[in-house]
Amino acid sequence: MGGRTRLSRRRWRTAPHHLAVMAVLCTLVLGAAPTAAADSSGPVPGNPTQSALLQAQATDKPVPVDSLTSQTTTTTANPDGSLTTTEYVQPVRVMKDDAWTAVDASLVKNADGSLSPAATPNDATLSGGGSGPLVSLTDPAGRGLSLSVPFTLPAPTVSGNTATYASVLPGVDLEATISDQGGFSDVLIVHDATAAANPDLRRLTLAATTQGLTLAGSADGGMTASAADGTTAYTASAPIMWDSTTTTAGPQPASMHLDDATSTTPPPPDGPAPGADVAPVTMTTTSNSLTLTPDNSMLTGTGTTWPVYIDPGVLPSETTNHYFEAQHGCNSSSASSHEYDYPQRFGEGVGYQRYASSNGDCIGAERAFYQLDTSNLNSSMDIIKSELHLTETYAEAYGCTHTAPLTLKWTGGISSGMYWDTQPSVVSTIATKNPSSAYNGAYASQPTSCGDQDVVFTVTDKIAKIASDNDSTWTVGLYGDEDSSSSNIDFMRYSTNPYIQTTYDIPPDTPTSETTTPDAHNPSGANCGSSTRGWIGQTTLNGNTSDITLNAKLTSNVKGENVKADYTVWDDQTANSSGNAATVATPSSSYVASGTTVHISIGTTVEDGHQYGWQVRAYDGTLYSSWNSPCGFKVDLTPPSQPSVTAPSAVFPPAGSNQAPTGYAGQTSTITVTSSDPTPTGCTRGTCLSSDVWRFCYALDVQPAVNCPDYVTATTNSSGTPSASIPLDPTTWGTHTLYVEAQDHAGNTQALPTTYTFYAPWNPATKVAAGDLSGDGVPDLLGTTKNGDLTLLPGNTDPGNSPTLASTASQSPDGKTSWNDYLITHRGSIKQDGLDDLFAKNSHNLYVYKNDGAISSGTPGHFTNTADVYGPLDKPQCLPTADNATNCATYNAADWSSVTQMIAPGDVYGTGYPDLITIENKQLWLYKGSAQDSSYFGPATGGTTSTTPVLLGTGDWSHFTLIAPGTVNSTPALWARDNNTGTLYTFPLTADSNGLPPLLTAPTSSALTSGLTAADGTSLCADDSHAATQNGNKIQIWGCNNTHAQSWTPAADGSIRVLGKCLDVTHGGTTDGTLIDLWTCNGTGAQQWKLGSNHSLLNPGSGKCLDDPNSSTTNGTQLQLHTCNGTDAQSWTSSTPSNWASDAATALPVTLAASDYPTVASPGNLNGTTAGYPALYATTSAGELIEYPGAAPDTNGTATFGSPVTVGYYNTANAAWPLNDDTDRTAADSIGTNDATLNGAAAWTSDSTRGTVLSLDGTTGYAQSTSSALPTGTHTDPTDGTTTDNNSFSVSAWVKLNSLTNNSTFVSQSDSTGNANAYQLYYSSGSQKWAFDRHDDDTTGTNFTAVYGAKATTGTWTHLVGVYDGPTNTLNLYVNGTLTATKTFAGTPWNATGPVQIGRRLYQGTYGEYANADISDIQLYNTALPPSEISALDYDQTPYTQLS
Repeated sequence: MGGRTRLSRRRWRTAPHHLAVMAVLCTLVLGAAPTAAADSSGPVPGNPTQSALLQAQATDKPVPVDSLTSQTTTTTANPDGSLTTTEYVQPVRVMKDDAWTAVDASLVKNADGSLSPAATPNDATLSGGGSGPLVSLTDPAGRGLSLSVPFTLPAPTVSGNTATYASVLPGVDLEATISDQGGFSDVLIVHDATAAANPDLRRLTLAATTQGLTLAGSADGGMTASAADGTTAYTASAPIMWDSTTTTAGPQPASMHLDDATSTTPPPPDGPAPGADVAPVTMTTTSNSLTLTPDNSMLTGTGTTWPVYIDPGVLPSETTNHYFEAQHGCNSSSASSHEYDYPQRFGEGVGYQRYASSNGDCIGAERAFYQLDTSNLNSSMDIIKSELHLTETYAEAYGCTHTAPLTLKWTGGISSGMYWDTQPSVVSTIATKNPSSAYNGAYASQPTSCGDQDVVFTVTDKIAKIASDNDSTWTVGLYGDEDSSSSNIDFMRYSTNPYIQTTYDIPPDTPTSETTTPDAHNPSGANCGSSTRGWIGQTTLNGNTSDITLNAKLTSNVKGENVKADYTVWDDQTANSSGNAATVATPSSSYVASGTTVHISIGTTVEDGHQYGWQVRAYDGTLYSSWNSPCGFKVDLTPPSQPSVTAPSAVFPPAGSNQAPTGYAGQTSTITVTSSDPTPTGCTRGTCLSSDVWRFCYALDVQPAVNCPDYVTATTNSSGTPSASIPLDPTTWGTHTLYVEAQDHAGNTQALPTTYTFYAPWNPATKVAAGDLSGDGVPDLLGTTKNGDLTLLPGNTDPGNSPTLASTASQSPDGKTSWNDYLITHRGSIKQDGLDDLFAKNSHNLYVYKNDGAISSGTPGHFTNTADVYGPLDKPQCLPTADNATNCATYNAADWSSVTQMIAPGDVYGTGYPDLITIENKQLWLYKGSAQDSSYFGPATGGTTSTTPVLLGTGDWSHFTLIAPGTVNSTPALWARDNNTGTLYTFPLTADSNGLPPLLTAPTSSALTSGLTAADGTSLCADDSHAATQNGNKIQIWGCNNTHAQSWTPAADGSIRVLGKCLDVTHGGTTDGTLIDLWTCNGTGAQQWKLGSNHSLLNPGSGKCLDDPNSSTTNGTQLQLHTCNGTDAQSWTSSTPSNWASDAATALPVTLAASDYPTVASPGNLNGTTAGYPALYATTSAGELIEYPGAAPDTNGTATFGSPVTVGYYNTANAAWPLNDDTDRTAADSIGTNDATLNGAAAWTSDSTRGTVLSLDGTTGYAQSTSSALPTGTHTDPTDGTTTDNNSFSVSAWVKLNSLTNNSTFVSQSDSTGNANAYQLYYSSGSQKWAFDRHDDDTTGTNFTAVYGAKATTGTWTHLVGVYDGPTNTLNLYVNGTLTATKTFAGTPWNATGPVQIGRRLYQGTYGEYANADISDIQLYNTALPPSEISALDYDQTPYTQLS
């Protein structure tokens, strides 16, 4: 779109510009700070330059930028928006009385009689007479130099910038002159030989005093005054002296006249006249003086023409701009002292100079050079016009019509000490001018005055080049007519203070750093200047525009300038009236500070399948930058279809498929998935675009991360469909879920990934025997169901598969009561054949049921041969033992009715037969197995000490779950979980010298009762606030209430535990007042306690006691650590049992609350881990089987565990209607007693796929349960005891829809008031999709929250699972095991206490939306089933009532 653009003829600026010459930019940047942003309607001044530009525009007149005026510079804002800067080599103005004043060296008398120049950049003060300093010089930095003469000064007479002190010595006057830069020169005028004979003139010492300066002599005989940092403040060239001789005129053209040598008027004292005799004056410099030794031969010579002038001088040092006169006749370094940065008489010489001293040293060609500081020029500047202005101040030919050639050349740099032979070389010749003579009547005999002549060179292209190259200096030379013939009268002199006037603009830079938000994919970035465009995927709307921003960095090279961005956006897939790409937006930013990256909304709604291009340029209110190279992106707003698994793995088949895996953990396999990315339609220019499927992202057991770290790039299969083989790589055994998402090139993925759940067995080469029922060496699980059957869950198989029927109710040990009436356990074979037999106990009897695998025709793991049942077993005779004479004091010898729990620990005694541990009357008993049949555990009479039952544990074991791990590090052990707290304990069963196990004592819990009492006399106890278990929960004083929150149990590691966690000193503090809280047990000193004096509890690490602050009796006061003091506020154990601390048991490093993990067990050394490292099994209330793999015991021999592994899932529905009853009008609840009654046209029918199912007609047919089934409201958080949490629940049903015409409700649960239902699993005819909803409240209102899943179909069985996840407050709908929709619940969870409705729903007080469908196998869960369980679970599996 072209280059820089101007606004017609007029150009308006918005901010100050860098100047084109010398140090002006330094001045500019001192302006006001830029505004961060300006209104988009117009520029806001960023500093005074912008203000001046705005005023110039408004008035159509140039306006000075006062803030940019300096001693050498002025800047003017022009009406067209440009700036003009005039820059002098030397100051031409000074700030005086807060106003700029032109340089003026005219002397003004001060109040003390001294004299000062009216306005000079460097201060100077001349004596008003007396013995003080002749001159005091002060530079802008405040550094000073004063010089005093060795005689008393009279009051001077003043003329302009010169003060004359008459007769300072006899016949000697002193003239002191201040230059317009604040320099100083003094001339001693020696009028005659008599005056010259004064011995005081032989050597003149000027006393010097300095402030911040140090004096030193220079190599050329001059002086420097330098500051501590090395910078030079003042210089003095080697002084000279001259007499009054002048040159005799030679023949000239009639119109030309030379200086008149016959003039009776002596030349002025500002320099030698042509033909004067010149001699050096030796100057010696010390730190406090300048000593002048005039040339004695001139003072005493007979050829001297009087008066004689002796001329020392001190000039301020130039710091940036320099000038230099190269004199061919003074071609030596010693002669250069009056050439560099030292003004010549009437100006710098150019051409051939034929008049000099009588010794002829300086006759010859002269050239003038000026070095200009251009360090602040830069390549961003647009130099419009630049002119160098020179002032001719003197011409040898004083006829005003005479012209002489003047050539301007670009040269190399100049430096001090340079002379003719070392003058700079020429870079290029710029131009030649022929100015007229300038003459100001220097001599009275030639009074003609032509005035100064201005000579102007246009140097625009040179300054532009300097700016473009960012050169820091620019040096030019003035060259004249250097012909040495006597006819050459073209010699000229030029002012030491030329100036450059430059008009310029600085357009903004072309914007850079272009990006979009969000970034494009494949390729990423804005892709400016490239024909390849990346893809932007799904975006949201921000108002009526897509939430895409176009970003670019705007840069101005002018300090303080505000700029804005103008964009243009076009749509390549939409045609305008000419058929070209349509411009769809032209957004602009507001004005912002330079360097800002603007983020501007695209300003349009992007369309799916379209390609967009965009460009941006910067605008400063006057100039546009160039457009950047076109950028662009393509848009794909539609994600690919959800991946389909087209080829499951034969090695790891889908969970619940009843196909056995052929591989095991550590092996790999693959599944094949496909997906497609739709191509939109409706483009009016070319075809719409699709980014196509790029890759398949996957992750095992977690959803893929957003950045897709693991993926397989899609390839096209033989059908033209994007496809990929996704690896299955289970490293641990158990049930796993692979999550797969299809991602297109725009980065779009599905909201819900595809899941593939599978079971990975452990390595079959690893054989274990304990707990094996089926003969494969792998521990198995047995379960009982509500219908009284015994089922087998084979070990190392997917527990989500349909279980194996192991025994029917009629095959139970007594042949008449169902298996639900039995306690069951197994670990070991009474026939020592490697197959576990089963211990089964009903109300009074105990049996041993032989494994069917013991007979040749039997199936291992089945228990169908009632002939192989031993029992009822005798209750063996109890006898005293060598360890315990009262062994039988509490023994029930009558029958087995006292047994409330039993486990088979394996062979504890080492006899080769499985033993049995029971809990009877709260005590532990150990029964020894034998080879007998009905007296397997010993005879009822005639027993011996080798057959007697042994009292294994005293105390109260009734609230413990016993666990048999086998051996831990070669030591037989018993584990027990305290169901009140979730703490697991370990007890060694090492036999003593009598071959008997130790007598165990149940860990004792007790209240910690304070020595203080409440105001009403009731007791106070240490209490876990709200019985909460989160870390940091406060431990407080509270009225004793005998709850678990006040049941404290000491452990062998020195900790004191409650609800599975430890009494803890916050952050391990040791100071008085450190609070006490609850924390995960970690074995640190902060959790160590021991009994102290006066019933105190002492923390050894701090040496301080558990304390009730200030003896508070206020409920809720948090306990603290405090210096032990023996008071009642520190008394806690006066009422604890005597054995409370002494019977402390060793806790395992895992806590499993019974409410969360109803079943715990140990298969012993499982899946090939090192012998003696038993694993731990736990089941959740949701049916998840979890293994904690055994790990190496700790240094104390206590078992430890690895990270938990999900083994699989089994069915834990708390209400289930198989809907296969067939014969009557009742649908039985297979879990409990909440049967449902069929109503209306509801009927049983036979289905070829699912057998008997419930058929509903969509008009009157439904079934209704007796009562509610799911708590759908809220509960108190068990972790913190105060927060109200939402109840989770899940609803599962198999449905076959008959019609898409009307809504069909499959399952709902009504309230008891007739208003609404709490949930509804249904088909939505409006969306034609499967749906799951919750009514937002228990009213007859119309508000509900629903999720809509996959498209519904008729005539096909579909598995629907609706999940309400309370913690996340979301509704989720799974269709055939795949999550298809999720949404946040907008209402407030409420509890529906009415019955379950199968086939209808309650809405606005009316039942309706009757299902026109067949329904089968409804199951309700009071938990949120996780995705992996939903896809893994076999819903035909009968829920269990007991697992062993």
